[in-house]
Amino acid sequence: RADAHQAIGYGHLMRCLNLAKVIKDEFEITFISYCERESITTEIEQLGFRFIAINLFQDLPSNIDATTTAINSLSKVDAIFLDGYEYDTEAQKSIKESRPESKLILIDDIADRTFHCDGIINHNLGAENLDYRFSELSGSLFLGPDYWLKRDELSLVPEQDRFMSDDVRNVLLTLGVGQISDKMKPFLTVISK
Repeated sequence: RADAHQAIGYGHLMRCLNLAKVIKDEFEITFISYCERESITTEIEQLGFRFIAINLFQDLPSNIDATTTAINSLSKVDAIFLDGYEYDTEAQKSIKESRPESKLILIDDIADRTFHCDGIINHNLGAENLDYRFSELSGSLFLGPDYWLKRDELSLVPEQDRFMSDDVRNVLLTLGVGQISDKMKPFLTVISK
């Protein structure tokens, strides 16, 4: 489950799509999502993945109910991947309890809550230094750039062109739309100097 809409951006769903492309030969993949862009859902389906569209609710319990209903409509579920900041510990427990035989894996990049899952993927630099805390479950950690969920287009860049020279002075930096907060102020202060 990963959503994509104007308020949070499309990065969560795109990370899951990148992951799906990597594991597609080993698993039958179903996306459960609220997605505002038909072009993305069309791409997902054209790649041979099933797409279950669900409504987006204003309250987390309704979103979790919609998620578990969609999950339980599937006959077999080996693993459930969640990508979104709204999945707190209780939400994770509810989803895990709906299919206890399934592995629950979260894609995360901030380690800001206690996790109730079987594993966490964080492909960011420095992820190994974050303090991931688990509740009753003791999940596996897949941290750092070795687990990068990169887009196919980035694989097309020749290896010799992937590194910057020492004389680079101008860099374009893009950030997800959902991350504008007080946590960004120190970062913006550093890069403005």
